[in-house]
Amino acid sequence: PSVVIIGAGIAGIAAARALQDRGIEVTLLESSARIGGRIHTDKSSLTTPGGTAVPVDMGASWIHGATPGHNPIATAALDVLQLATHQTAGEGSLLYDHDVQRGFALYTRDGVRIPRDTVRQFESWFRAAVEAERRDARYESDASLEDTINRMVAEHKLQGSVDEEILGFYVCRIEGWFAADSSRISPKSWIEEEFHEGGHLLVSKGYSQLVESLARGIDIRLGHRAVRVTQQMPGLGICSKPHVQVSCKNGIEIRADAAIVAVPLGILQSNVIDFQPELPEWKRDAISSLEVGHQNKIALLFESLFWDEDAEFLGCATGAPRGCSYFLSLYPTLRRAVLVYMPVGELSRRIERMGDEEATAFAMEKVRAMLPGAPDPVSSLISRWSLDENFLCCYSNDPSPNGSDLFERMAMPASELLYFAGEASSPDFSGTVHGAYESGVAAAEQIVESLS
Repeated sequence: PSVVIIGAGIAGIAAARALQDRGIEVTLLESSARIGGRIHTDKSSLTTPGGTAVPVDMGASWIHGATPGHNPIATAALDVLQLATHQTAGEGSLLYDHDVQRGFALYTRDGVRIPRDTVRQFESWFRAAVEAERRDARYESDASLEDTINRMVAEHKLQGSVDEEILGFYVCRIEGWFAADSSRISPKSWIEEEFHEGGHLLVSKGYSQLVESLARGIDIRLGHRAVRVTQQMPGLGICSKPHVQVSCKNGIEIRADAAIVAVPLGILQSNVIDFQPELPEWKRDAISSLEVGHQNKIALLFESLFWDEDAEFLGCATGAPRGCSYFLSLYPTLRRAVLVYMPVGELSRRIERMGDEEATAFAMEKVRAMLPGAPDPVSSLISRWSLDENFLCCYSNDPSPNGSDLFERMAMPASELLYFAGEASSPDFSGTVHGAYESGVAAAEQIVESLS
C-alpha cells in the first residue's frame, strides 16, 4: 500500500514516520524549500559583528508539558535525542510559557521597573479570580475572554493603577498563547485549557533539530506545491481500484492508495488546493468556522547584554493589552544578548506589512520604552507567517464562546481515501507542536486500520 502526504511540517513528518514504520510506502510533498513547516530554526540570518551565526526559532519555540511518557515531543527531545533544553516555567503557570517565581523584568508605561513582589501579589489575586471562575463557571455566559476579564475586574476589585497595568500584560500574554486579540478568544478555551505535565522548555539550539531527526529516511520532495487532490473511485472512467491522485504546480502527479492533508489552516481556507470531488459540507464548514491566529517574531541581537541576565522575559505593562509588549530573553538559553519581540493579532498583521528597517525600529521603540538608551541591535530578523504563501497563518483559534466540535471535525477523514492532520486537527492540543504531532500519528493509524 502507498500513501501521499501533503505538508512536511511536524504533523506530516509524524504521519510519514508512523506509516513507514508499518511498511507502507510514503511520499511526502512540501511546497517550500525546507521541512518543518511552522517549526523553523533560522541558523544563519542573525549574526554577530564577527560573523558568528546565532540560531533562533522563528516559529514554534516551546515544548509545552515537558514530561517524557506523557508528551511525545518531550519523549523524543529529552529521552531519545537528549537535546539541550532550558526550562522557563513550571506547571500551573498563569503566563503559560513563564512563571513569576523565575527571573523577569516588568515595567510601567513610564519605564519604571515594577517590583517583583508587586507582580507576585497580583499573581495571587489573579489566580484566585481564575479559580473562582472555574468553580462557579460564570464564564459560560460571556461572549469572549475580554468580557470575562472585565467582569473579573469588577467583581474581584483590583488594588490600583499598577495592578491594572499588570493585568493588561497578563492579557497580552494570553493573547500570545491563542495568537488572537482577547475579543476573539473563547473564555471556555482559556479557563479549561489542558496541558501535559512538566512545565515548559525551550530547545536550546533550536526546534529544527527534532524535525530533522524525525525526517531521516523519508521520501520528502521539496518544492512540490499540491494544487489538486482527486479521489478516484471504481466505476468512474477507467478506474478499477480506489486511489488518490495529487497534482503539483510543477506538473508532477503522485498516485497513492490514500492521502493525508497536513497543511496549515490558512492554506485550507485560501482554497489554493482544489479537492475533487469537493470536501463534504461538514468539513468545509469546520475549515471556514475556525479562525487563523496571527503572531510573529522580531529577533534582535545586541553586541552585549544591557538587561538583567536572569530575566526570562521583559515586558511593558500599559493597562491596555494591545499597548503592552513582551520580549523573550534568550540570554539564559544561549548566553547571547538576544531579545525576541512577539506581537499578536492585528498588531502582528500591521507589522508584517512593514519593511525590515521599519519593523526593527518599531520593536526598538518598545525596548526603549522599558530601557531608555538601549543600543541599536547589530542584527535583526523578522517573521511574516501570514504573508508566506506556504503558511498564511500562525496557528488556529476557535472563537466559539462555549467551545465547539470544530477541531474534532477537522480531525475526521473526509472519506476512506482522504485524511487530515495538523495542529488544527488536534481536538485537545490545537496550536501546539505535540498536538500537531499526535494528529499526524492519529491520521496514520486511521489509514492503517482502513487498509488492513
